[in-house]
Amino acid sequence: MQPATFFNHAPLEMPVDVHGYEINLELRDDTATLTVAGDLDAAATNALRALLTCLEQVPDVVHVQADGVLGADLDAFDPLLDAARARRAKGRPGVRVESLSDAVCELFDVLRMPTRTPVELGAA
Repeated sequence: MQPATFFNHAPLEMPVDVHGYEINLELRDDTATLTVAGDLDAAATNALRALLTCLEQVPDVVHVQADGVLGADLDAFDPLLDAARARRAKGRPGVRVESLSDAVCELFDVLRMPTRTPVELGAA
């Protein structure tokens, strides 16, 4: 709920639909931290896939923070799973999800993936 004021009346509590996503990649030294939040729909999945091409050269584990995800399509984590497999095939450390939201836990349950952090993607 978000307070809103109309015509100088007291603030009202109104439901606000949340749409959109946020993807933030922080590269610092040899460490990469990817933060995903919001609604991971097809557009977010495409944006994530495009962004992950720059992670090929990161020598350490890629850390993912997903505790801000509000909703996720079934294929929302496919780009991360693909990146983890590709990194392992090249002898690099994989992708580790450090934090999960309830929505990600539900998705991982459906996909029969672990929900106890940290989750190593593409390990099996």
